[in-house]
Amino acid sequence: ITKESDEEDDVVAINDTVTYNIKTTIPYVEDSLTEYTYSLTDTLTNADYVVDDNGDLVITECTLGGVNYTELPTIHPDNRTFTVDLSSIALNRENANKELVIKYQATVKGEIINNEVSMSSGSHDPYTDEDVLYTAKVTMTKTGEATSEKLANAEFKLYRTTEDGSEYAIVSEDPDVPNSYIVTGWGTKEQATTNIVTGANGEAIVRGLDDSDTYFFEEVVAPEGYSINETDSQVVWDTEGEGSAAATRAGEATMSDTKLSSLPLPSTGGIGTTIFTIGGCVIMIAAAGLYFASRRRQENK
Repeated sequence: ITKESDEEDDVVAINDTVTYNIKTTIPYVEDSLTEYTYSLTDTLTNADYVVDDNGDLVITECTLGGVNYTELPTIHPDNRTFTVDLSSIALNRENANKELVIKYQATVKGEIINNEVSMSSGSHDPYTDEDVLYTAKVTMTKTGEATSEKLANAEFKLYRTTEDGSEYAIVSEDPDVPNSYIVTGWGTKEQATTNIVTGANGEAIVRGLDDSDTYFFEEVVAPEGYSINETDSQVVWDTEGEGSAAATRAGEATMSDTKLSSLPLPSTGGIGTTIFTIGGCVIMIAAAGLYFASRRRQENK
């Protein structure tokens, strides 16, 4: 028996849907046997089966010997596992050595997704196989005009591009890792209420992503004394060294801000307020002169 997913690089994003593929070869059962046990057990970790309104597993494809097979027993998962009895298929000797293929889907709910399948056949020890998927992480580094100046308290939203437009990451902050966030879903910018905030080292980490997608960081709040950078920063994935392994796939993005004090003041044009300053001084001098002249007249009287 073999188990594999449709993710070629074994990296997915949280809340995405994965297609799983189970393949097993129906054993030959001796003609003298009238009873035979042949069953398949599947167990998911950090993912939920896609089921219909009755809670039954949605089978996207099932073939026996390369031909569409419609007599597979109904599968009702319970607590992320299911067992399906295939004994009747094995007792039909015409099915011996034919390959049974079962495809279904699951929704990713955690950072590491383990899917194990085992096949129990008669008195033999179970045959097992497993498929492990991982989610990737990205690090945003925020700097000032000098790259050595790391900026804390910059706030971002992360979004990815899709065929239908852009969707924003709905995240929750990891209580055990400062300035680290985990994706819990995708939605509109308004639905992404929690911002991604950089720490004292100028960094913020987002986990639960798929390196096959294109992501951007959008700054929504600049650190105090700095202006918001209006140019969104695209994530660049590292596929060298540790990044080449699915379990350690990572990406990076950087962005710099400009200090508000270094922005040029707007030009007023012409003489600006100079004429009003001069006029005010003249009025003050004239008023002082009239005051002293009035006092002299009073003293002369």
